[in-house]
Amino acid sequence: MFSENLLEKKAKDVLEKAQEIAKQKNEPLVDTDHLLLALISTSQSPLLKLLEKRDIDTQKLKEGIYEYLENIYSQINKTLEDYINNLKKVIPQLSEIRADYLNLTKELERVIKEKRRLKERLSYEESSFFGFSSTIRREYERLDIYEKNIISKIEEIKSSLTQLADRRTIERYLSGDISLSAFINEIIKSHPLIKQIGELGFSEDRFIYKILSNVVDFKPDKIYSDKIVKVLEQAEKLAVEGGEPQVKLTHIATALIEAEDTIAGKILKEILDLEKKGGKEAMNGKNIQKEMAEEEKSALEKFTTDLTKLAKEGKLDPVIGRERELQQVIEILLRRTKNNPVLIGEAGVGKTAIVEGLAQKIVNKEVPEDLYDKRILSLDMGALVAGSKYRGEFEERLKNLIDEVKKEGNIILFIDEIHTIVGAGKAEGASDAGNLLKPALARGELRVIGATTLDEYRKYIEKDPALERRFQPVYVEEPDVETTIEILRALKPRLEKHHNVKIDEKAIVAAAKLTHRYIPSRKLPDKAIDALDQACARKKLKLVYAPPEVIELERRIKMIDEQIVQASLERDYEKEAKLKIEKAKLEKELNALKSKSSDVKSKLEEIEKKIQEIDKKILEYSQRGDYEKEAEAKIEKAKLEKELKELQQKMSEETVVTEDDVAEVVSEWTGIPISKMKEEEMERLLHLEEEMHKRLIDQEHAVKLVAEAIRRARAGLSDPRKPLASFMFLGPTGVGKTELAKTLAELLFDDEDALIRLDMSEFKEEHSVAKLIGAPPGYVGYEEGGKLTEAVRRRPYSVILLDEIEKAHPRVFDLFLQVLDDGRLTDSQGRTVNFRNTIIIMTSNIGSQYLTLIPFDAPEDVIEKEFNIAKEKVLEEIKHYFRPEFLNRIDEIIVFKPLFKKDIFAIVDIMVSNLNKRLLDKNIRIELTEKAKEFITKVGYDPLYGARPLRRAIQKYLETPLSEKILRKEIREGDTVIVDYDEASNQLTFTPQR
Repeated sequence: MFSENLLEKKAKDVLEKAQEIAKQKNEPLVDTDHLLLALISTSQSPLLKLLEKRDIDTQKLKEGIYEYLENIYSQINKTLEDYINNLKKVIPQLSEIRADYLNLTKELERVIKEKRRLKERLSYEESSFFGFSSTIRREYERLDIYEKNIISKIEEIKSSLTQLADRRTIERYLSGDISLSAFINEIIKSHPLIKQIGELGFSEDRFIYKILSNVVDFKPDKIYSDKIVKVLEQAEKLAVEGGEPQVKLTHIATALIEAEDTIAGKILKEILDLEKKGGKEAMNGKNIQKEMAEEEKSALEKFTTDLTKLAKEGKLDPVIGRERELQQVIEILLRRTKNNPVLIGEAGVGKTAIVEGLAQKIVNKEVPEDLYDKRILSLDMGALVAGSKYRGEFEERLKNLIDEVKKEGNIILFIDEIHTIVGAGKAEGASDAGNLLKPALARGELRVIGATTLDEYRKYIEKDPALERRFQPVYVEEPDVETTIEILRALKPRLEKHHNVKIDEKAIVAAAKLTHRYIPSRKLPDKAIDALDQACARKKLKLVYAPPEVIELERRIKMIDEQIVQASLERDYEKEAKLKIEKAKLEKELNALKSKSSDVKSKLEEIEKKIQEIDKKILEYSQRGDYEKEAEAKIEKAKLEKELKELQQKMSEETVVTEDDVAEVVSEWTGIPISKMKEEEMERLLHLEEEMHKRLIDQEHAVKLVAEAIRRARAGLSDPRKPLASFMFLGPTGVGKTELAKTLAELLFDDEDALIRLDMSEFKEEHSVAKLIGAPPGYVGYEEGGKLTEAVRRRPYSVILLDEIEKAHPRVFDLFLQVLDDGRLTDSQGRTVNFRNTIIIMTSNIGSQYLTLIPFDAPEDVIEKEFNIAKEKVLEEIKHYFRPEFLNRIDEIIVFKPLFKKDIFAIVDIMVSNLNKRLLDKNIRIELTEKAKEFITKVGYDPLYGARPLRRAIQKYLETPLSEKILRKEIREGDTVIVDYDEASNQLTFTPQR
């Protein structure tokens, strides 16, 4: 239970302020909204400081919160006032209403009984010769009307109370099931209004008390509402967890933010834009017999795994290259005091493997005699904590475990992720696992080997000196590539046995080297083992199942079959014929693929089945004495056995995991094309400039430099410590700077949208650096990471386009110094992001005013001369914007030429070609005459804006009229449209040719 004595002075002042606010508003209890108002009215409030750090105008925010709450108060009070007034009017009449109701129900029972009697008499009279039935009928009809009047009055009584309570509660009161006082209480509690107020986030007990104090003589027996008590208890818990002797305003504010079911929590969540992730999974009930069997197990059986037993059974992987660390661990275990080693190293370096190696040494008697009979048990801390829902249950489990370890006397406990013992199982007023283990460790009754990362060790273990001094650190470094290769060689037989494949020596070397180079975010040998393991799994999968290309073709053929049936039903014979031609083409392609397919297993099974059938026939012929047929069957069997042997040989060759298989896996993980280049890709790279010029006109120098960078990267000759290439593109707008970046992305990924594009005008302020690398710890969005770093982490092989770089703040340039020079960047969470497989392109319009002065229609030699003069001025001008150390780190600074008349014609051709691609589905094609191109060029080009206005001209003068003519069916499927220019009307003409 929360105690006000634990509050520091500022926190007490805020609570007193909240009480004053509640009193001013005539509220019987203090609720979370009063606490929020008190918090934002305190100048020293940590909540206000948090909001100010987020650049929020706190004064306006206060006014907004006041206004929002006042509106809610006004609506609630108005509704409550009406409700209270109705309640006050009705309460004195409730006894009389119930008496009337009871009298009416008794009278109704009497009438129903009388009607039943008359109905029986009426049936009898009508069947006899007497004539009294009309008199009885009139009496029955009178009673029927009377009954309806009574029912109507009963309903009126119920309806008069519907504003006070639900129908069931009303009926219980009127029938005498509950007393008048209980009814009033039920009226208030069960009224939908109270529930609606609760859904808003207010405490229901606050408004129940408010109504009671207005209708009866009632005095509240407490000060705080239920919801604010929970908030204060959470604040106390936060203080305890933080090791604070008193509850501070920070704890109260944090607890209030976390209380999302309260009106204050909802307001704060909206303001701070907090996102809560995670949730609880539904607990599944367990079989009773299973639970009893589980209870019979000892704590060691329940919560530990015997590594020495697994080592005896040969279930542990061999450990290579860790002799130094194993020696250190053994030395520490043999010490008299402080004999608890803790292995410290990054995830994936092999900390757990060292302990498994020790278990194998103990089993093989390769340790000193003192350790011969020792057992290493791996403790599952998660299982130990799981399900300990009652106070003291976790402590009891851990105590039983420690007692059993003491009793056995020969156990070494291995705790992986040992930092989890700090805080594990800790409930309010209870001790965590760390504190429970300390006495046993201090007395030497418990021998422990721990494993954790350096960050977690500093964060949890070193903060507790009493716990830290019980352990002796052993630092585990990442093994080098050569050691990793040895580890993989040792694991090779196990992987081959598991996957039923053969692993080539080159695949082992490739797994170590490629993962070391291209996956810097993970550590050896873990990443190399994973890559080799997955390559084996992929190879096995290819042998068992048809290749993805075959599956895709079969899916497309099935879809075409459905379309053929539909076309036949619709009697669209032309479409049906086209679909059948397409199906035949796909089937031919499928058969060719199947003949090349490595799906040998099905063929082997087929031959083995035939051999079994022939064996049966041979036996049958032998029994019948048909020796001629028996001899023929044996010859057939020999042929099949020969074919079977050849297929088995082929299968054994195809089950070899090669370096290409490993490269394919690493390539898929990283998005980096690591696998060997095929002939067609080599050819394409050699003619990359031609591919780029299909979309980009002129700019020979820029295209050449970019193409060379890609060729160096794919040939593996680029500096592995820097980005693949870095460029700064300078020039006026619309000359192709961004287009070249998109073209590059399309050539690398077959998708021009596959580039990381950042508009640097969004990074004008100094603090916007946080947008790139992530918000600092403590700020909202810290866990989300930065725009740039997260994008590169997800796609390490990418084109990064920094559009209009000059608009960014100078601090942003400082950030890129490390990226351009060293190919890496550390984000706000301390993770190093690798930029060494990226191409960085910066664009800028600096000095473009010099380039736009070059005459549009001048001769080429004049243009070249003017361009060189303007280029020098541009390069001189950028020196005023960027520091020398920034410019010096960029591989190439390229000045783009302005577009001239000859270039504009070529761009028109490209845009028309793109339009024709979009018209392919409609089987329509357009062709422009020279006059039409002249017209488009004239209306669509502006030296100041480059090629961009051409897009608008194409849209206005080509696409819009074309779409209208297609809709009017003036242009039909299969047409070639000749677009010409009519000088008289100064418009384009569209002439379809079929």
